[in-house]
Amino acid sequence: MDNLLLESGSIRQRIHALREHKNRLEVETLSLLDEQTALRKQIELCCTAREMFRTAVDKVYESSRGELERTINLALQYVFYDKDYSIKVEIESKHGKSLSFTVVDGGVEPPLEVDLKEGTGAGLRTVVSFVIHYYYLMQTGVLPYLFVDEGYHNVSVQYRERFFSFIRELTSRKGGGVIIISHDPDILSSADRTYVISDGVVKEKEN
Repeated sequence: MDNLLLESGSIRQRIHALREHKNRLEVETLSLLDEQTALRKQIELCCTAREMFRTAVDKVYESSRGELERTINLALQYVFYDKDYSIKVEIESKHGKSLSFTVVDGGVEPPLEVDLKEGTGAGLRTVVSFVIHYYYLMQTGVLPYLFVDEGYHNVSVQYRERFFSFIRELTSRKGGGVIIISHDPDILSSADRTYVISDGVVKEKEN
């Protein structure tokens, strides 16, 4: 009889311990469920923030693309005054920041579209490249000073004066400048300052 009472008491103790363990597990389960809900909310918030960031980047990049395209077209219209050139700047990869440049010749019917790298003359590419390099230097926040070593020679003589005039106007409005290394005396009339290097000595020359 005593053994039965002892066993009965032991069973009751085990049942009580199991109930307490069950209660602890239920509390822990509820806590884990709360943590899971909080983590899900954090994940949703991160996903929303990521999409908002991508949207913001896309808008900034689209705005930047549009401004670059407008500036290039101003240059083309001014420099090549007797042509009907324009350019389309398109985003190939938004997050990879890849752009494509297509030149449109509206002077023929139907208008001809060609890739800037392969279907245009060196003079047109020189004008477009200048604007692109200048523009992206401006975007860095550093005052742009471009160094050009005879690079403008690809621009035909009839357009060269207007090319330099555009450069002067752009730099006067936006800041910075262009430093051209050249043996061509015809460029002197377009320069603000001229320096001559002779036998390793640099001297400023009056224009």
